[in-house]
Amino acid sequence: AGSRDPQAWRGLALAEFHRGELDAAVSALTQACQLVPEQAELHGQLGALLHLKGELPAAAAALHTALRLNPGDFATMMKLGAVLGAQGQLDEAAFMLRRVVARAPENADAWHILGDLARAQGDLPAAQRAYQRAVALKPEAAGVWFNLGLCARENRDWAESERAFTAALKQDPKCYPAMGQLAFLRRQLALWDGTEA
Repeated sequence: AGSRDPQAWRGLALAEFHRGELDAAVSALTQACQLVPEQAELHGQLGALLHLKGELPAAAAALHTALRLNPGDFATMMKLGAVLGAQGQLDEAAFMLRRVVARAPENADAWHILGDLARAQGDLPAAQRAYQRAVALKPEAAGVWFNLGLCARENRDWAESERAFTAALKQDPKCYPAMGQLAFLRRQLALWDGTEA
């Protein structure tokens, strides 16, 4: 890459990423960010790469920079929310995701992450509502159906749990965790009803 050409560094970062060389990709993208520090997109991409590497504080710093440069970018807000959540900063992460869904209520992925955060915070009713919103917007998302099933089960909403695990299997017949959860749930319900000895 040309030492003064940020797009060349960005191209090198992309090539290194596709080769699986995250360290080289981060190094190249860092060079691009140094050459054009006002370009939010580069900082956002650097934050995403650092997140993949598990370098959460550095990822958060890059994403904060990207958001400072482009305050309304939903993709950056979602990435930052995911990083903050991974760092255990659940309140800050939830705040970031609530900003996204307030401005883009049709963003199913944001609702999904918000459900994960609410569940991690122990707010099962809020998590269940967020997952329900996510599957209403993106009914083909087997993973969200599965998370809704788990949350509903933890919330003792047996009918919703069964419905969600069934929907997860409908979307992905090889979703073995949903298959196991559904079988366990149905067995427990049969035991509680006294229909199985």
